[in-house]
Amino acid sequence: MKFAQLHASTKNVDFFTAQLNQKQYHTAHISWPKLFDGTLHRALDPRFDPNDFDVIHLELTMDMIDVALAVRKKITGNTKLVINPDYSVDIWSSYGHNFGTAFDALDQADVIFGQATCLVDFLTAQMPHRDIHYCPNPIDTNWL
Repeated sequence: MKFAQLHASTKNVDFFTAQLNQKQYHTAHISWPKLFDGTLHRALDPRFDPNDFDVIHLELTMDMIDVALAVRKKITGNTKLVINPDYSVDIWSSYGHNFGTAFDALDQADVIFGQATCLVDFLTAQMPHRDIHYCPNPIDTNWL
C-alpha cells in the first residue's frame, strides 16, 4: 500500500520528516506514516498527485480545511482519503472557524476517524449520515 500524509506547509513536512526516525514514546499523527512506511507531502504542492497513492491521510486542523476540498477534487482514481480532526471540532469556533467549514472538509473523506471516544461521539451526533470510526493514534513500539 502506498501511503501519504499531507501537511499544510513545507516547514511542517520538514519538521515531521526529521522526527520520523527519532524515539517517540507518545502517540501522535506522525506515527501513521511510520506504521505504513509512508511519505509526507506539502498538501498543495503542484507536483503532488494524490492518485499516485492508495491512501492519503490528513489530520484536519484549521489550516487544512481548504486542503481537504482541494485534494478531493484532484482524486480521480481509487485513492482513499482518510481524515481525522486534530482535536475536538466542538472547540473550533473559539479559534474563528465555524462548524460548517469543518464538516464540509470532513465530508470529503472516504473514512473519518477520531482518536478519542468523546470526539467520535461528537462527530457521530453532528454527522449522522457518516460512519465515524474510533482509532487511536499508534505508537512506535520499536523504541520500547
